[in-house]
Amino acid sequence: MSKDNRIENSDSFGNYLIHGIDEIILPADISWWPSTIGWKIVALLIFIFVAYRLFKFSQFWWKNRYRREAIRQINEQQASVHNLSNMVEKLPFYLKATALQAYPRDQVAQLSGSAWIDFLNLKTGTEHFGPKESSQLLILSYQAKEQWQLTDEQSLTLINLTKSWIKNHV
Repeated sequence: MSKDNRIENSDSFGNYLIHGIDEIILPADISWWPSTIGWKIVALLIFIFVAYRLFKFSQFWWKNRYRREAIRQINEQQASVHNLSNMVEKLPFYLKATALQAYPRDQVAQLSGSAWIDFLNLKTGTEHFGPKESSQLLILSYQAKEQWQLTDEQSLTLINLTKSWIKNHV
């Protein structure tokens, strides 16, 4: 057999031009974890800030669960009742129950009439319940259902104002 027909068994089989060249060894991957103390301190401060914000959010969420529950009950009641007058007659109850959860009992329990409406408006910082809605709310609170007549539009306005007060009172 001639020398030309002989196959050399080596690592560079098939390519005689790279015979004897060593493979390049790549350096280790760069770590994503910071190697200096400054970046570790920054990461720790970011972690503390995020943990603090999560803690404050959880406190806010927990303190406002009574609002979510009142809104949920109003929405369920509104969805299940076909006659809005049946729903509207419960609005004073939801307002009083929410106020009793948010404020001390001695400030809220004895309020009635225009003092009650003034209290509700004071806690939103604006005249949330206008004169017309205030008189309708008082009629709902103190008169029999047969004595008050509200249109569906007026009923929806009172429902929306009640939800808004529950969401926005301070």
